[in-house]
Amino acid sequence: QEGKFNKKTIFAVRKARGLQEILKDLMNSLYEDRKRKLKKRTLSESPIVVARELRSFFELTEEKQIKFKDSYSFRNFLRDKLEENNIFAFQISMLEEDARGFALSDSFPNVVTINSKDSIEARIFTLMHEVGHILLGNTGIDIPDFNNKNIVEKWCNEFASNFLLPKRIAKRIFEENDRSLISSATLKSLLRKYK
Repeated sequence: QEGKFNKKTIFAVRKARGLQEILKDLMNSLYEDRKRKLKKRTLSESPIVVARELRSFFELTEEKQIKFKDSYSFRNFLRDKLEENNIFAFQISMLEEDARGFALSDSFPNVVTINSKDSIEARIFTLMHEVGHILLGNTGIDIPDFNNKNIVEKWCNEFASNFLLPKRIAKRIFEENDRSLISSATLKSLLRKYK
């Protein structure tokens, strides 16, 4: 996409790189543990299994997820868990047509940047999608494209969706709400409940 991004998006990447360098310097001067803490993954692994393992590692149960006061507190929980594992998340404003977020895994510490213009729920999905890129060791910008046939993007989407709402939970929810699943009221209620 070289030459196709808005200046604001290019600035967001530069800002994230600058913050990454500051983090690196701080970690070096404070003798912080700079090792990669989350296991690197490959496309041959099931994103569903990887999501399940990460939920377990974060001790994120369905009950715990429901108990968060709101989507912001859930996002804060995820950010804190990621930072404990040397993955740092930033929110920077970008043009929505350009990017939902990007991952910088080619230098340590790993950094995820999400578009602060998105709704909080969209930011949570993007955060976990970008974590998928970090786990795979990919660096790049995600262009909003729901028809993407790119295998890496599909893997990251499946990882994020299964991390945030595992299939077994989703299946149960769909069965419980079979008659009203597509109603606005039901969808809003589920959105609030699961963040």
